[in-house]
Amino acid sequence: MALVRGRRLLVAVGISIALTWTHLDSQVRPIYDSGAAGLTHLLGRLHTTASALHTGAHPDDEDSAFIARTARGDHARVAYLSLTRGEGGQNIIGTELFDALGVIRSEELLQARRLDGGEQFFTRAFDYGFSKTLTEAKSKWNEREILGDMVRVIRNFRPLVIYSRFVGNASDGHGQHQFAGYLTPLAFAAAADPAQYPEQIAAGLRPWQVRKLYRQDRGASDPATTMQVQTGILDPVIGRSYAAVAAEGRSQHKSQEMGGIEPLGPSASGLVRVETRVPVPATERSIFDGLDTSLPGLAILMGLPAGSLADELKAVDAAARDALRDFRALEPERIVPVLATGLRATRAARAALRSAAGSDDARADVDFVLARKETDFAEALALAAGAVVDPLADEETVVPGGTVGVNVRTFLEHPTLARITSTTLTAGGGWRVEPVAVPEAKGGFRRETPASIERYTVSVPATAPLTQPYFLGNP
Repeated sequence: MALVRGRRLLVAVGISIALTWTHLDSQVRPIYDSGAAGLTHLLGRLHTTASALHTGAHPDDEDSAFIARTARGDHARVAYLSLTRGEGGQNIIGTELFDALGVIRSEELLQARRLDGGEQFFTRAFDYGFSKTLTEAKSKWNEREILGDMVRVIRNFRPLVIYSRFVGNASDGHGQHQFAGYLTPLAFAAAADPAQYPEQIAAGLRPWQVRKLYRQDRGASDPATTMQVQTGILDPVIGRSYAAVAAEGRSQHKSQEMGGIEPLGPSASGLVRVETRVPVPATERSIFDGLDTSLPGLAILMGLPAGSLADELKAVDAAARDALRDFRALEPERIVPVLATGLRATRAARAALRSAAGSDDARADVDFVLARKETDFAEALALAAGAVVDPLADEETVVPGGTVGVNVRTFLEHPTLARITSTTLTAGGGWRVEPVAVPEAKGGFRRETPASIERYTVSVPATAPLTQPYFLGNP
């Protein structure tokens, strides 16, 4: 049973930052998100607002090389939306099938994303096995519900670009592939229409107009190909190409026997532009051509009047660029002050936004991006300062009505630059968290010396449900 539902570290560096980890760690270490490589990636992401959503039908359908190139090369926010969890697939590593296989394949996808740098979403579609036609898929799946799931993801993630792995016709082969290709353009349009799925709007979501829609081409001979996204480029920081990183990620799909040799040399993903809501050049070199994804261009991109937040956004951008320019891999702590400046500037921009001219929706869209920039600055600041959070429960399981102790230890590589002001352990579902005194030998048997340690007792309600994958909570 997962005990640490969220863990928060407050680090004071002339200001206070809050880092909240709420994801469950996969079995694969996020090797490209730590150390100098991870900080370089974060610094590159600080000064771009680019984002893309990739759609497909199953785990392992995704264009992993595109995800790796766009997330780690272009430093964009990228996510893959799989209609299913792959419950109808094969299993070469065990006897689990159907629901249990869906759990395995979901975890394989999450492990792949930890490597290629993307995020992961699903719909409620259940993989019923091989399907020959789109008609068959339509007969087995509730189109309205699954389209609504896709619209919800788009309205939550708010990508500038969508890239569909499939076309929506017989050329896709598998009927579920066809269904994914068929639904993606519908979701592109429906997400922007407040009359579509009004219950989502009533619940607090806002419409979102994706700017551009692409699909995968049909090979080098496809006359409709708009561009080739180069994925064989060598990333000098991690020493590998994006295609090689993607192949490492695809090798996590062990149940589907997806392991393979990691390619070297040039490679590319061919894309066809299906629709655009912005002017584009005659020859596109990037899916973000025609979009100003710079920080100074954020206000106009989201529909605020020209000149809005000009000084505030320039200040954020300047700090982001200064941090990247001054970064030294062997002395990451040198950029702590400039990252702190950028964090303050981001918060100042969000504060100024509240009184800026323009529509409520435009202000909300700008704030959506700035909130993520605030998180990026905070994460970069903690990484540069060498801050590490280590929560550990006394037991790996707890029963309804039981209790368990949790130690939250924090470590600082550079205590002269930062200090731990407080830690907070949170739990939901009626669970009770109470701070308790830390034993005198606070380092414990591991003989480590944390910068701070807090201990909590977590009490579980007698009515707490047994842990299971959330997507199996209802039939």
